[in-house]
Amino acid sequence: MADAPVGTVIAFAGFIEGGGEVPPKIVTVENAWALCNGVAVPRLGQFSALFNVIHEIYGTGDGQNTFNLPDYRGQFLRGADLGAGVDKDLNARKQPPNSVPIGDLIGTIQVDQIGHHDHDISPNPHAHPFITRAAAQGDPGNEPASLVGSRRAV
Repeated sequence: MADAPVGTVIAFAGFIEGGGEVPPKIVTVENAWALCNGVAVPRLGQFSALFNVIHEIYGTGDGQNTFNLPDYRGQFLRGADLGAGVDKDLNARKQPPNSVPIGDLIGTIQVDQIGHHDHDISPNPHAHPFITRAAAQGDPGNEPASLVGSRRAV
């Protein structure tokens, strides 16, 4: 991994010394890896090469001496669309607070897990109404909502 470019993100599932702290402090090892936990770190010194790559994409820190690491706690990573047109929900994502939007809105957040999609329903001479729970951003317990013949994901 010594040849990985500055700014590379790698999934880690190991034990973190002192990881019981909430939020955990910066954890670096001898080759300058850090957790993507959103903390502010110095723009100079140990993190200067990283700052030169990501600047303030994930947060401005104090606006002068620090910047924020990405905060991927509890999140999934997504590859950039780069103009391919495969990311149909590109415009549905939201820019995180204190971040600078670039290109494919890298570092953005999508509040739903599935995104917009359709399911084709074969036409029949009759309909079957059904009831499902309406959920606002995954919030269970809302009143039931009836849905008859819709093709939109709920």
